[in-house]
Amino acid sequence: MLTALGVVWLTGTPVLAVLTFVNGFALAGTEPSDAGLATVFGVATLVLGLGAPVVGLVAALVLGSRSGIVIYGLIVLLAGIFLLPGIASELRGRLAPVPSTPLPSGYCPEYSGGDSDCPGG
Repeated sequence: MLTALGVVWLTGTPVLAVLTFVNGFALAGTEPSDAGLATVFGVATLVLGLGAPVVGLVAALVLGSRSGIVIYGLIVLLAGIFLLPGIASELRGRLAPVPSTPLPSGYCPEYSGGDSDCPGG
């Protein structure tokens, strides 16, 4: 079972990625041949590419397969190491406070009850 999952993962992910590219490729100024289908294939690529190793690790844990735990554990660990910095960067960008608009250059507010220290008046 774990071997079959590995074969499906190793062959299915690149095939789905190629199908995503073929259906979503467009030169500058042209439309892709089928953008909707490319999106579906892209999501399927992500689900299979990231989900199969996790399913394999869980199945190896349930079945008590030491080699499966090591292999799928390393795959999940490496995927996490490569993906977490990008995910953290994306979340940091989305959760960062919106910068306030800067004041115009030369801005000098005048307050009531005092002299104006602004140039020109």
